[in-house]
Amino acid sequence: MMASKDNRIVPVPLPDSKGPLQDFICLVANAADAFTAALLIYDPAEKVLRSAACQSLSDHIVPDAVFRVESTLLGDLFLRGRPSQETYFQGDSTQLGIYSESEPIRAYMAAPVGNRGLLWADTRKTYRFTARHLKMLLELARNAANLLELSKAAVESKQRASKINLVAEMLPEWGGLTDPAGHGLGRAVTKLSEEGAFDGVLCALRTDENNLFRITASAGFSRWVRKGRLVRGEAGWIPWCVENRLPKFVSGLERGEESPVLFHKGERVGFEVRSLAVVPWEGFEGAGVLSAASRSPRPWEEIERTSLVTIARLAGLVRSVSVQHRVLQGIRKHDGESGLVSEGYFRELSREAFSRAEASATGLLLLLVSVEEMDAIYLQNDCRVVNRFLVSVADMLSGSTGGRGLWGKFRTGGFGLLMENSSLREAASLCARIRSAMGSCVVTAAGRQIRFAARIASACYPEECEDLHGLWKVALSRLALPRSPKT
Repeated sequence: MMASKDNRIVPVPLPDSKGPLQDFICLVANAADAFTAALLIYDPAEKVLRSAACQSLSDHIVPDAVFRVESTLLGDLFLRGRPSQETYFQGDSTQLGIYSESEPIRAYMAAPVGNRGLLWADTRKTYRFTARHLKMLLELARNAANLLELSKAAVESKQRASKINLVAEMLPEWGGLTDPAGHGLGRAVTKLSEEGAFDGVLCALRTDENNLFRITASAGFSRWVRKGRLVRGEAGWIPWCVENRLPKFVSGLERGEESPVLFHKGERVGFEVRSLAVVPWEGFEGAGVLSAASRSPRPWEEIERTSLVTIARLAGLVRSVSVQHRVLQGIRKHDGESGLVSEGYFRELSREAFSRAEASATGLLLLLVSVEEMDAIYLQNDCRVVNRFLVSVADMLSGSTGGRGLWGKFRTGGFGLLMENSSLREAASLCARIRSAMGSCVVTAAGRQIRFAARIASACYPEECEDLHGLWKVALSRLALPRSPKT
């Protein structure tokens, strides 16, 4: 942490930190399939952006990079205060200030982290990020802002009351923010119940139906308030707080002898509630809430209220990042342009298919189709037309095999087919069927006719190679051979 001259606390973690910010930026890089992802934090004292966390595949990344906000591209993106992207990037990547030597960056996107910094991602694989990636980057940027605010709140809380350190104790256990099962919430609820001296603690999410809540974690309550249960919310403090987006701290003394209601009258929580804390949050999948209840009419000290608000926000962040991670994993398995299996996932599936073929002593065919002059097609047409073109080619190829095998993307403008239990003899006839299906190599996409040429090559295990590396090497080398008159 570094304090500026006007006493504002500006967190500036080291780029090689193994803490939550580095875990977070690794998630961003994996989710966006980025070549480089970076979190830059604004230092108002120096009027610069400093690299707080970075994940890159480059050997030429600039450590401890600093960007002046008034004279750099990244500084300008920060000052704009809105998400943006650059497609078909043609500039010198060293001028970005991220790389010491030029890298073939094709596109980048950036999103503001509130007024605290900038979230950056670039790629060498494609000329544009999808709309879904941009939406996810914006949501992740909001989460980064929450992380920075939580960091500031934790420092202030420690300064004000060193005896209250529940947040600091919980954070190390939540290093794996991408845990799909959301176990962090369960641990948080249990820890609050045990160390916070609460008789019952729960987390819940509001469903699409406004009067229903799904309990995601619970400790100390009866079996009627358990994880996974749907509960209606009527005339209780939990639906009130979520609806009004305000925290509430109530006690039996404040409301006479009437017991505070969590969800609805007549609920069976297991004990008479005499004091209640309800703190809502907003996450990727909607509104949620953290609630702590006690049998005694305990007073709510200011520091305890602040701690519960901080913990609730952290619970929302954990849940939100977990959901986004699962969603983005599904997105990454499919190419956003052609709709086929994505490049990385297709390679993974080829390993799995080869393992099966090797174990069962059967054949495996790898067939590659590459559209030539793909760069020209990108440059001469807008994104909508190119997307329709790639989808049409993908449909043409899928139809030529009658649903057999698995089609996927193996590079930009390149389509691959994996066909198990296949032989060298079948490869020749399959190539002929694909050439016939392509016909004159003219596709009408979004009202425009696009003429193209394509190369086709194949390789078959075990007739032509001994391992998976050899299978790909044979197919790719044939794809790179000079075109013959019949190709």
